[in-house]
Amino acid sequence: MFAVPQFESNQGFSTAKLELKTSLSLDPYKGLDLELINYYKYFKPSELLNESNPEELIEAYITEINQKLKSYGGMIRNKKDDSEEYKLLRRKIDGLRAYKGRIKQIPEALKLQKGEGFKKKKAKMIQYIHYNNIDDLFKRLELLCGERDIGNDSVK
Repeated sequence: MFAVPQFESNQGFSTAKLELKTSLSLDPYKGLDLELINYYKYFKPSELLNESNPEELIEAYITEINQKLKSYGGMIRNKKDDSEEYKLLRRKIDGLRAYKGRIKQIPEALKLQKGEGFKKKKAKMIQYIHYNNIDDLFKRLELLCGERDIGNDSVK
């Protein structure tokens, strides 16, 4: 379950206390008809992730499922609601819709998974300039101080 913040007043400031639940169980196959998925020889959603190019396979599955759904939709119109054929077609339609909805989410999840992470900034090397003449050093220092005073923090 999700934590629900509770607010308490503390001298005009509000502080949040979180109550955390200790366990969270998710069933990745909840709402899927695994028997139907196996019947059509489709991969389970978790097995799709192990494929070399799951996006192409998902597109092919969705195209095939859409064709099957159109076909079954046409067949179910002619069946009586209480017949066994109607119940079988309804199970196929509902199962394929649920599977299609689940596998449509996988490409979005893969985009999130393939992030670049935080990029490390390269440390800038300090470049030392040797001045043989103290007057040249003083002129450079005056220039840098003047630049800083007008808002330019660059060292160049």
